[in-house]
Amino acid sequence: MEKALKGLLLLLFLIDSTAYYEEQKPGLG
Repeated sequence: MEKALKGLLLLLFLIDSTAYYEEQKPGLG
C-alpha cells in the first residue's frame, strides 16, 4: 500500500512539474 501511495505522489509531482514547465516555456510545447 505504501508503495502505491508513493507512486501516486510521484506521478502527481511529475504532472505538476510538466504543467508548470509548459506554463513557463509555452514555445517549447
